[in-house]
Amino acid sequence: MKTKYTDKIVALLDEEISFETFENWYTMLDFLEQPDILRELKAIIEERYDVNKTTFAASKIFENEINAFEDLILTHKLSKEMRAIEKENTKTQKQKLMEDLVRLRIQTIFLFTNKKAPIALLIETAKKLIATEKLCGIHDPENWKVFDELL
Repeated sequence: MKTKYTDKIVALLDEEISFETFENWYTMLDFLEQPDILRELKAIIEERYDVNKTTFAASKIFENEINAFEDLILTHKLSKEMRAIEKENTKTQKQKLMEDLVRLRIQTIFLFTNKKAPIALLIETAKKLIATEKLCGIHDPENWKVFDELL
């Protein structure tokens, strides 16, 4: 079966291109293509040459190495994707935290200005929210101006 790699592999085996040229071409390809090229190289070699017990054992070892290489590539790609997902989740969680802080600040100020809750509880809540805003780097004293005299 001819693939997009066949001509390059045959050119290497027929010594029409150097191993260095083949290697440069091979390493420029996406990692996921490389195991397929190695499998095709193995198949073409087995097709061209007799497979006796010695070469069969070597061929099986080579096949296992290709599979291990492919597993390593897939694990690496999965790891990169998982890190990207985790980064996005962290970004989303941080944004939600910021939105929650703003909502809590607005509610606390509303309760304070409308005298809807005990002042001591509101002051304690305001102090905790201010400390959290400072930790998150979003604190603006102007937002808390209504509490200036009490804090």
